[in-house]
Amino acid sequence: MKRFFLNLSLLFIVSSSVAQWNMVYELVPPSPYNDEYFSKLCFLSADNAFFMTRWSGIHAAGYSIKNTNDGWNTVQSVFSEGGDYDEMYCRDMQFISDNIGYKLSGSGILAGAVKTIDGGRHWTTVANNASLYLSLKLFYLKEDFGYYLLDKDYLSPNFEVIASDSGRCTTYPVSDSYITPSEFIFSNDSTGYILCKDTTQNYLCLQSTDSAKTWTEVLNSASDKMQGMHFPSSQVGYILTQNGTIYRTADGGHNWNALPTNATQQLESVYFVNETLGYIAGMNGLLIKTINGGLSWTTETTGITENLKQVYFSDNGTGFIRTDSEKLYKYSNVGVENPEKPNEGNDCIGIYPNPVNDQLTISLCTTNQEVSARIVSMLGVEITQWGKLSSTNQLDISQLKSGVYLLQIEVGNKITNKRFLKG
Repeated sequence: MKRFFLNLSLLFIVSSSVAQWNMVYELVPPSPYNDEYFSKLCFLSADNAFFMTRWSGIHAAGYSIKNTNDGWNTVQSVFSEGGDYDEMYCRDMQFISDNIGYKLSGSGILAGAVKTIDGGRHWTTVANNASLYLSLKLFYLKEDFGYYLLDKDYLSPNFEVIASDSGRCTTYPVSDSYITPSEFIFSNDSTGYILCKDTTQNYLCLQSTDSAKTWTEVLNSASDKMQGMHFPSSQVGYILTQNGTIYRTADGGHNWNALPTNATQQLESVYFVNETLGYIAGMNGLLIKTINGGLSWTTETTGITENLKQVYFSDNGTGFIRTDSEKLYKYSNVGVENPEKPNEGNDCIGIYPNPVNDQLTISLCTTNQEVSARIVSMLGVEITQWGKLSSTNQLDISQLKSGVYLLQIEVGNKITNKRFLKG
């Protein structure tokens, strides 16, 4: 029993070890003569990303787009231009692949969308049959199919949405009860979300399930500002509020559950690697992590004291943080263990699937020693145990409640700890 609790303690010590984050790039290098400012950073993967910086004055504007395809070891400028404000002001940018991207260029009657098919080096006008006057944001799901968010008119805080299919556009007004949109995404071709306010200054999330034709209020966080949202799948999504609540949907945005993060700092950005593993970044270097879909959170030590404005993690464990001084930090050793392959450095023991519903499989590469296993709660309480296991074993865990558990596998005189999530 002493050995069991010693191994359990060691597991938590290893799990909470200090992460080493290294600054890899300054998105806007400091200069007393530089009026350039950060605009947008788009990750396609841990290796491939595009970002845009802008500058603007009373009568002139310009922007620059840069790209990395080797994990920020090298960064190259792929496009830049400047000149008359109404022609050159760039409002938004999105890349949907290494080569295909869209941006909103120009202002007023000269506003329009342009497209690249060679990674941003050349751009051509998207021939939409609708005006993008007062356009704010765009969101493309695939080539030649996307949506635009626009102010309704020059003096109004109201807005509308345009759906564009190969340039054939349809404009859909949104109720005047909703104002000042901040975020705009689609989780699939027909389902979209807008973070905004109502006329009484409550913060809201609107949803459309019919390709922007109609919009319905699905979430109201009152005076707590909705700070960001992310959908790792079309059914599961998360919305973050400034004061420490994260809302989760598991049914495509129709119903939402409020989950406390217990964060004491203001929260800024949310990103989920999959439906259960996610990260939230906040003020004063705060980074918190969940492995169970937001039911509980642990603090990751970043060593960064600046405010964190954006977080991204790939499924191979590489993470990036953008700070408010536009420095980009990278970490390569935090990640997701592949649950379908044995861990060769840990007695060749693997468990899968993870998360799991009913049957948890243990895969062993040795059969010449006595093998046993037990499941304990995260409070250290033993729940069940098995003895004399073979090389591949299916454990019935259907009676367990949903949550995170520890599977202890004893081979000979050595105990290996594996966490898993029961769905």
